[in-house]
Amino acid sequence: MNPAEGRCRDLPAWLLLGLALAVASQRLVATGWTEDLGITFLLVLAGLGLGLALGVSRFRGGLVFLLTLLYGLVLVPFLAAGLLYPAVPWLERMASMGGRIAHSLAVIAAGVPLEDAFLFLAFFAVTFWSLGAASGFALARHGRFGGAILPGGIALVLLQIFDARGDQSVFFMALFLFLALLLMGRLHYARRQETWHTWRLFAAGEARANINLTTLAIAFLLVLTAWLMPVSSRPVPVLRQWWQDISDLWEDNDSLDNVIAGLDTEPAEPVNEFYGRNLALGTEAFLSNAVYFRIQTTGVGGQERYYWRVRSYDVYENGEWGTGTVLERNFGPRDRSLQLPERLGLSAEFTFKVIDTTAGVLVTPARPTWVSRPVRLTYLPAGEESLEPLLFRPSEAIQPGEEYIVHAVLLEPTVKDLRLSGTEYPAWVSERYLQLPADLPPAIAELALEITGEAETPYDKAAAVTSYLRREIDYATSVPPAPAGRDTLAWFLFDYKQGFCNYYATAEVLMLRAAGVPARLVVGFAEGEYESPGWYTVRQRDAHAWPEVYFPGIGWVEFEPTTSEAELIRPSGEQALPGDGETTPLTPQLEVTPDLPVEAEGTPAPAGAGVESNTGGNSLVMLLVFFAVFILVGSALAWAYISGTMERAAGRLRQVFHAPLPILARDWLALNALPVPAWLERQAWHAGLSQVGRSFMTVYRLLRRLKFPATAALTPAEAAAALSACLPQGVQETAALLQEYQSAVYFTRQPDLERARHAARSLRRMLRAVKRSRPA
Repeated sequence: MNPAEGRCRDLPAWLLLGLALAVASQRLVATGWTEDLGITFLLVLAGLGLGLALGVSRFRGGLVFLLTLLYGLVLVPFLAAGLLYPAVPWLERMASMGGRIAHSLAVIAAGVPLEDAFLFLAFFAVTFWSLGAASGFALARHGRFGGAILPGGIALVLLQIFDARGDQSVFFMALFLFLALLLMGRLHYARRQETWHTWRLFAAGEARANINLTTLAIAFLLVLTAWLMPVSSRPVPVLRQWWQDISDLWEDNDSLDNVIAGLDTEPAEPVNEFYGRNLALGTEAFLSNAVYFRIQTTGVGGQERYYWRVRSYDVYENGEWGTGTVLERNFGPRDRSLQLPERLGLSAEFTFKVIDTTAGVLVTPARPTWVSRPVRLTYLPAGEESLEPLLFRPSEAIQPGEEYIVHAVLLEPTVKDLRLSGTEYPAWVSERYLQLPADLPPAIAELALEITGEAETPYDKAAAVTSYLRREIDYATSVPPAPAGRDTLAWFLFDYKQGFCNYYATAEVLMLRAAGVPARLVVGFAEGEYESPGWYTVRQRDAHAWPEVYFPGIGWVEFEPTTSEAELIRPSGEQALPGDGETTPLTPQLEVTPDLPVEAEGTPAPAGAGVESNTGGNSLVMLLVFFAVFILVGSALAWAYISGTMERAAGRLRQVFHAPLPILARDWLALNALPVPAWLERQAWHAGLSQVGRSFMTVYRLLRRLKFPATAALTPAEAAAALSACLPQGVQETAALLQEYQSAVYFTRQPDLERARHAARSLRRMLRAVKRSRPA
């Protein structure tokens, strides 16, 4: 404690306040209201560090507030983004956080329940940052116990009141009270110690140990007494009525219920994986205008149409699609791009912004090679170094308002390219994508051979099947169950002849396989509504299933048999026609597409899948680690108190860092016989001046600006006389500045620092006015 300046530089007091604020933040974590509350632990300590630094500085109140605000605007998003999105590029981190906050505000404004708790997480982060900064400043600047401990104490009491499990967390209150009492005793001891130093009385090490032990014992006994004291469980009637009046302000309030809908230990809305491990043909396509994604394409063209894929299926049995044996691995933004089997075409970047859903899988363009989120990648090996990506499951679900980036290879082959690709299929393709169910009705295979009988190439076969389905089958949003004893697909093709995309795509894949052409069924979303420049809005009604056909040397190519979608027309490649290869955005299709997933895949990614971003959480392990660290730190502090080591270390630190940094650097160089740069010598000399001396240096600086040879040989009186001669309108100010400087250097009278500063400012303004009045 420094009574002259009112500053508190007592390191033990700082540590005790830090521990108390850490307990308050852990009380918030223990509520389990939402995930990632653990970021408040780091933010409250960061705010405390800033508050302590500003408290011991010379900055005044207005500037302190401005600096705290500016540091908060930078550090809070920076630290929060680093903890919540550790493996995501920085620009995407900021865009994701801003998007989630904007989406939450829009939901609140619409008057519907807010399921995403990110807005509350941001509120808690800012609140605990502010608590730390305010407490640290109050302690370091004024040494005030109330100003230092009350912010954290109030937060702790409010958490205890509003947490439904508050009775189970009284330990936090007891621990906070214990640390608060220790802080009170430490501040009192620091003040008394300064008084003893003034009286030239020095306490021996044994006396300090006795004082510290007494403080610990009293604090422990007070907390224990409060804990064990019998208290009536019946509330005081006045207090009970007061609390009821306050509670009535938010009870039965629909608006507040909507705002706090996301605060729960369990997610209120399940994560949407869009399509499950298996896909049945279904009986109805869902109709919904809910916006799932907004997708931006960055400077790419040449695509006839985009398809936004989720996953693919290769096995059809018992009337539903599934996936055979696959491999999994971790994949993240720091990994190099995926090596696809055929990597023809240009790489492009796509930005996906999630809107009205929580995405448990990544939606991507065809042929993705890189994603900006850590994921668990499901894939097939496709050669020695290449692989075929099938599904990207992020380590953390993508919340509404968040963004992620995908790099993909664009490919728009011509009809000529597809016809010339041949039939030399890789083993991984022919062994997997020619499978037919054992109970496939012979009539379907016969129909496939009839349709493709005159086709010479796999492309011609795929085009023939596509044309047949578009010509013979009508689109319908619902399909009744097949009659008993009839195969569903055969009944669809030969009798009912109506259906939606699941039926169209399944029929084409199986007929092509029966004709010897490798094909698979892919699910995801159709292109959606095009919005210039380069944005697509994808709704739930755009959910879609389509067939893909494999062409050697080219890869998987989409075909479109479903009549609710416009026909895919590719450039012929025979001659360069105007418009070939240009992007042809489609108008929105009012008809809906497919049946959404019947069930989500129930196997979560194993531990260690990708980089986890859970920095908080109400986990027993985290609490045990925290209290283990707390016990170790507390034991070390107790030993330091008793032995006097802490007091000696704090005294040495005050002695070492009492001098400004330039002086410390100059003295260190001189002590080690190293040359001291001239600029450092000037900085050290200037840093060693008193505040009045720094104001008087204005005289020398103004003389140099007036082209007067102001050297170090001039005494202060000579420099003041020279400035009065050169700037006669500033004679009084120069005399006042000289008088205060001489009082500080040669006399015992306390100089008037404000008068000296005012005189220096007036002289600078006079010189600027003189220079402006001179002709150019």
